[in-house]
Amino acid sequence: VIDQPSLPLSQECLNLFVSGVGTYQAGDYRKATDQFTQLLEQEPSCAEAFHNLGLSYANIGDNDKALRSFLKASDAYDQQNTKEGIDLIKQHLKTLKDFG
Repeated sequence: VIDQPSLPLSQECLNLFVSGVGTYQAGDYRKATDQFTQLLEQEPSCAEAFHNLGLSYANIGDNDKALRSFLKASDAYDQQNTKEGIDLIKQHLKTLKDFG
């Protein structure tokens, strides 16, 4: 899970992000999808939230939603010129393809 957003977030969004990361790390992937989705409704340019949403969906076996989230994360990372994020997404997409 990506535990730091690369863009500044409002306090409310940052709280959702931190909470979602904690929920993900605790293994409650369904609740984490809810938290990251709620965050993205308020801050739709947060690449790391899309990235974590994709990881959460992958962990509950919803590969279609995981793929869509990873692609949105990739687009957001591209907008931010964050090559490391794009490279990590490529690895996750390969893993999803190999195990999907």
